[in-house]
Amino acid sequence: MKPLCPPEAEVMAEWGHVRRGYTLDQLTALIGFPCQSSATFINPLTVVCHDVAFSRLSPLKRQLLCTALSPLTWVSYWLHKPESLGTETAYAWQKPA
Repeated sequence: MKPLCPPEAEVMAEWGHVRRGYTLDQLTALIGFPCQSSATFINPLTVVCHDVAFSRLSPLKRQLLCTALSPLTWVSYWLHKPESLGTETAYAWQKPA
């Protein structure tokens, strides 16, 4: 997908809420209390549509490809469990009462 996708630095500049390189221990130390839960997402099948969505293709081509890939993407998300292998992980913390 490299010929179609912008470099990671360009994606991070636009979608700056994503952070790479932190371990769970480092995040827990920064936040100051234990992680409540976590879940993986973007599995080996959903990554195709994910990359198409962020590609340099024209908006119409992106929409057509994502629409064509949507059955595979939806089934992949439906089958994906939070503890399954995923290329990204989301963590949740809640302030203690």
